[in-house]
Amino acid sequence: MFTYLCFRLLKELNKVELNGMEIVEEKELYSNYFLNPAIDQKYPNGEALLDLYKRVKQFVDNIDIYDKSLLITHRGFINMIYFILNDIEINYDKKQFNVTHSSIHKIDSEKIKRILP
Repeated sequence: MFTYLCFRLLKELNKVELNGMEIVEEKELYSNYFLNPAIDQKYPNGEALLDLYKRVKQFVDNIDIYDKSLLITHRGFINMIYFILNDIEINYDKKQFNVTHSSIHKIDSEKIKRILP
C-alpha cells in the first residue's frame, strides 16, 4: 500500500506571469530582468531563486521523516537539493548538476547523486 502526499514545498520556482512562456518571449517582455538577476530578485509577481532555495531547504532539513519515499518534482527543485547537500552557493546555472527531464536521482539526508539516465 502506498500513501500519496503532495507538498507545496516541492513546487518549481513560481514565475507567475512568465509560467508557460517561451524563453525568447520572456526575454523580450522582461529584458531588464534577464541581464544579470540576483538570487533575491523576484520574477514579476513571483518568487526569487532564493525563495525556492528556502523552500527546498525546509524540505531537506526534514527529509529523514520521509524514509523510503519516491519524490517526483521539478528540475529546479532537484538542483536546489544539489546546492544544499553539496554546500554550494546558489546561482542560475541550470546545467552544473546534469539534471535533465525525466532524470532519476537518489537522495538521502547527506548526499544526492544522479542514477538514470
